[in-house]
Amino acid sequence: MTATENVMLHAALIYAELGYSVFPCRPGQKAPLCANGLLDATTDPQQIEQWWHKCPKANIGLRTDGLLVLDLDHGNAWLKHDPDKLLELAAAPLALTANGGRHYIFRQPEGMSLRNTAGRLAEHVDTRADGGYIVAPPSILADGKEYRWAESMALEQGPDSLPEPPAWLIEALNPVPTSEPAIIVDSNKIPSGQRNDTLARLGGSMRRMGMSVSEIQAALERANLDRCMPPLDSSEVEQIAASVARYEPDQIAVALAENHWAQMYSETTEEASGHADPGPIPEHLLTVPGFIGNVIDYTLTTAPYPQPVLAFCGALSLQGLLAGRKVRDEADNRTNLYLLGLANSGAGKDYPRKVNQQILLHAGMPDAIGDTFASGEGIEDRLFVNPAVLFQTDEIDGLMMKINQAKDGRHEAVMNVLLKMYSSANSVYPMRVKAGKEHGNIDQPCLCIFGTAIPQHYYEALSAKMLTNGFFARMLILEASKRGRGQESVVRDIPHEILARLRLRPSGCSLCIREMSGGSDHTGKACFPVC
Repeated sequence: MTATENVMLHAALIYAELGYSVFPCRPGQKAPLCANGLLDATTDPQQIEQWWHKCPKANIGLRTDGLLVLDLDHGNAWLKHDPDKLLELAAAPLALTANGGRHYIFRQPEGMSLRNTAGRLAEHVDTRADGGYIVAPPSILADGKEYRWAESMALEQGPDSLPEPPAWLIEALNPVPTSEPAIIVDSNKIPSGQRNDTLARLGGSMRRMGMSVSEIQAALERANLDRCMPPLDSSEVEQIAASVARYEPDQIAVALAENHWAQMYSETTEEASGHADPGPIPEHLLTVPGFIGNVIDYTLTTAPYPQPVLAFCGALSLQGLLAGRKVRDEADNRTNLYLLGLANSGAGKDYPRKVNQQILLHAGMPDAIGDTFASGEGIEDRLFVNPAVLFQTDEIDGLMMKINQAKDGRHEAVMNVLLKMYSSANSVYPMRVKAGKEHGNIDQPCLCIFGTAIPQHYYEALSAKMLTNGFFARMLILEASKRGRGQESVVRDIPHEILARLRLRPSGCSLCIREMSGGSDHTGKACFPVC
């Protein structure tokens, strides 16, 4: 066996070890060499060695079940004018085909079963998924052209570690079922050839709603006896139930179906009846002297619907930003606060955000404020340019739901960046590596968040994943009472005492918390030169 032929066998064994099923293709071609084509694909090293010892020059076929491979032909101009989407594709391993095309390799989102497509996305843009395969590097065509991995983008991780496709790509594909579903008419009969698939779909729906394997099996056995023509063997039904139960339930669907809101918070339940509602946050806990108190007073005086909790959240988040990268305590804690204010519709959630925007504009810091988390990369880029930023975002529960549904890798990345950014406030945050650019770091980032949401929407969006990944352990959550009594809105300039405390010291360092909260001594102990 020559060195080239040994490379083929070696590569096939590596793919198999990572968890990808492979099979031999004809030397110099893309066509399968084995009798059953991709159906013979395996991860068994003995079978793989047998194939390539028998035909050392065989190319490598890689089965794409469970994957989504985006196949772009040579010279394709698709997405040429949309660099952001191209950048999202670059998160996946990239193979350069022998004919100059590209294969971006993703894993399918959990619960989906995508099929091959040809031209659905654009001309000369295909996909390979369940029931398909690709020719993998280092395969060689008859003209000597080779398949190879793009630099630093080789397939070096198993299928479960691959990134999921961007949400826009999934939406554009408009996934279809792996087989034609049974058409349920008045008779509700499931014909032969559709029984396994239909029962699996029914079981999957039950699992998404949180039903256990025993509950699913009982329901499927009943459906099998009543509707399948003829019924499947009981062991097959048991196997279907066990198969679908491997997947995690959809926590949001479970919460809505079982009405977790009422279970946890309704005063009519037995559990709640023994515990009195502690009522609104005591007013003295929302009273802070100095800068924070001044901002709260200004907000409550000028707001159409004064809401003390929201005014407190807005002022505290503003203080956290202004003191960011300038103030620490003896334990090296920083002022990168994550705040969430819960209030019902019409309570005036937007007004404290407007006050912060107005104050920062007067302070000459309009670039230090943001409104939405478009992507994890966007957060990094924003903090790289301005290492102290306050993000003010409404309906943060929407972001939570998208993360829970796990259908968009971008939103999962947002959560990961928020977690790491918080923990890096007293150190250095390493940015993602970009092709062709130097690796960047953010020195002691101060990311402050002032989020708002409707209480019921927030509680419905909670899941075990959100509560255990550390995000809410880092967040201060305050729930407001009902909308305050309305008052005539007053247009009033920002008070002098607020503007005075926004002044910069000659050293370029903002006032420390001790002075901004009404104290008179600005000690060097509270400040450090990282401005």
